[in-house]
Order: sequence, then C-alpha cells, then structure tokens
Amino acid sequence: MKICNQCGNQVDDSVMFCGNCGYQFTTQQNYQGNMDMGMQQNYQPSMDMNMQQNYQANMDMNAQQNYQQGYQQPYYDQNYQQNYYGQNSAMNEMQNGYAYSNQGNGSQVAAAPQSGLGVAAFILSFFVAPVGLILGIVARAKRDGKRKGLATAAIIVSSILSVVWILMFAVLIPNMVKYNEKTRVSSDTQFCDTFKTAITTAMMDPSVINNDYWSIYYFSDGGWHDISELGGSTDSYTFCGAIQEIVGFDPAYAESYLKSSYLGGRASGMQFRISGYSVEVRIQYSDSTGRKGRYGAYPITVD
Repeated sequence: MKICNQCGNQVDDSVMFCGNCGYQFTTQQNYQGNMDMGMQQNYQPSMDMNMQQNYQANMDMNAQQNYQQGYQQPYYDQNYQQNYYGQNSAMNEMQNGYAYSNQGNGSQVAAAPQSGLGVAAFILSFFVAPVGLILGIVARAKRDGKRKGLATAAIIVSSILSVVWILMFAVLIPNMVKYNEKTRVSSDTQFCDTFKTAITTAMMDPSVINNDYWSIYYFSDGGWHDISELGGSTDSYTFCGAIQEIVGFDPAYAESYLKSSYLGGRASGMQFRISGYSVEVRIQYSDSTGRKGRYGAYPITVD
C-alpha cells in the first residue's frame, strides 16, 4: 500500500492514479511502495519464523520442566508418604506383635511376629535363669513361623547366668558357711574367757576365801571338772555363787549358750581346771578350726 501525497488516501502499490483526487503517482513512488511491500513481506515471514522458534523453544522447555516435575515430585511425595505413613503403620503393627522391614524402594514389608514365649523366656532369664533357659529352648523348638531372636538371646543369657549361679553356690556359699562357723567358734572362745575371768576373780575374793575356802580347795586339784559343777548356789559369799554373780546366769546351764558345732550337732563338754593360781577353760567336744568337727575334735581352750 502507498499514500497519496495530495489527499493522503491509501491506494494499492500497483495503481498509477489516486482514485480520490486523481493524483498521478511517479515511478519513484511506485518503486518505494514496492520496496516497502517487499520489506514488509520479508519481515513478516521472518518475524513469524522467530515467533514460531521462540514458541517452540518455550514449549519444549515447559514440557521438559513439567516432565521432570511430573516424574520427580510424585516420587518424593510417594517416599514421604510411605516413610511417614509407613512408619506409623509399622509402629501400630509392632504394638500388635509384628515387625516391619524397610525395602530399598521405600515400601514396608511385614516380618514375622516375635514369639511370645521367647519374650517371656528373655525376661525370666535375668531373674530365674533355669526357667528362662527351659522356656527359651521350648520357644526355639516350636515351628510356628514366628521369629526366634529373643528365644535365642534367652538361651544365651540364661546359660551364662546359670554358670555364674553355680559358681556362686560352689565357691561362695561354702566359704560363707565356714566363715559363719568360725564366727561361732570365736563367740564360744570369748564365752570360755568370761568363765576363766569369773573363776579367777572368785578365787581371789577375800570374802569367798574366808567363807568358802573348802570349795576352792576342792576344785584346785589340777583335774578337769564340768562347768555345771559350779551351779546351784546363789550366795555371793560362796565360790560358786560369786562366779554366778559375775557371769550373770547359773553355770549349770552354761552349755546351752554354746554356738559352735561338733559332728553336725552343738558343742558340749565345757570344763575348767585349777592348778595353783592358774585357770583353764575348754569346750572338749567342739571344733576350733571352724570345720564343724568333720575331722575330729579340736577343743576350744582358754588358759
């Protein structure tokens, strides 16, 4: 299209005269119109091609982004949902006695439930090892399709603790019994020493010497006398009464206070001997070694 220089009307490039005012177009105007038309025609396809290329590039880029988002986003969403909901599901199933294993693709697969007998065996193995051992063996032998991990652990723990308890009974308890018996021997030794002190004190008491010298003379023959011979008297001015006052009880019942053992029974044969001013007290049938007299009598003697 070209414009009339006289009236400004638009006419076709091929027209030589203006249809409005009759103006005659020159050759230069025709050439200019043709050139403008050619440029416009050349520019239009070029612009159309560029727009088409830009549109195609944008469409390809958007398609690629949508493809990547469509491929990746559901994958992460799926993993997130599987991990989150799968975890809650696994926790719920474990409360019901089931365990879940995690696969590489994020899915949760139910494992066999733990054996209830195995759980009981594992707990009891720490408190009653023999019972835990028996229950663990029974749970391990059962073919019920359940997991045996705790049953195996119960067998191991029970076996170890059983050995420990056997060692304790075999070593510690005999030593404790022996220690207890030695404590009893020590108590009887002190008991004999108390009588020795009482007899010596009564022998040196002036009131006893003046009132009951005959008893002192009788017991000072150098021979052994049963401790029960000192009982029966309550008069503090007599030899026997003075001894009873010092020890606090009747010497006739002295052997009932003995604590050591002899041949599985209580020690006996408590005796005393006076030789001049020397006093000895012994328990004839006892074991001073603390071995309960299994190897014969080892009298407890205080002199």
